[in-house]
Amino acid sequence: MLEGVLGVSIAGLSGKKFSVLEAIDRFGVVTTNQLGHYLSDVNASTIYRARKRSLSLGYIHERIYGMRKLVAITDSGAEFIGRNLKGVNLTNNDMYHQLISNQVLLSFLDDYRNDDVSFQTERDIIREEQISLSKADLSKPNKIKNLWKEVPDIVLTIDGKVIAIEVEISRKTNKRIEQKLKKYKSQKRYDSVFYICGNEDIRRAVENINNNLNAGISFLMLHEVINPEEV
Repeated sequence: MLEGVLGVSIAGLSGKKFSVLEAIDRFGVVTTNQLGHYLSDVNASTIYRARKRSLSLGYIHERIYGMRKLVAITDSGAEFIGRNLKGVNLTNNDMYHQLISNQVLLSFLDDYRNDDVSFQTERDIIREEQISLSKADLSKPNKIKNLWKEVPDIVLTIDGKVIAIEVEISRKTNKRIEQKLKKYKSQKRYDSVFYICGNEDIRRAVENINNNLNAGISFLMLHEVINPEEV
């Protein structure tokens, strides 16, 4: 949206305030700490005012999460941003996974801040997949609803290398793991695929299937990337 880039006021969200809402939409749900970390070049008071304005307009909603505060895009906010995505329910079962994925992404952005790096969140990837779907695919029942099962949690592009990242903090069925690894093995989109595993049981399960398929997956443990207790 050019209005945000040019600093023109849109529904009371001008310039950097609009960029705050765009960031929330990209993540879907994010803690205020994560939002401030990501928008480190934006003054904290600007982020706060943008949140309050977006809240009053119904573009975001918030709730307390332990010692943190969660911020999530609403259907109205997502419609306003205009990327053809839905809002995020602050009580959904996948929320902890999303917050962990956010932290993983922020950690990698910190590690590679001196490199040529760009990224896609899961919502960015789903948006891209929606655009690329054929009419036949779009007509399939639940195709769009289930896209999140088919895409990575994060895509990082570092110095031209495209890396898919899966954050696994709960045990999936072998069938589901195998389906996803087969897809990664057959695709040519990513230069490498990393599974970041929450514990050794998860790693062993994915690694065994990876070895059987010779899918070429690389592995990291979650604690090697972030401190989950900080999320």
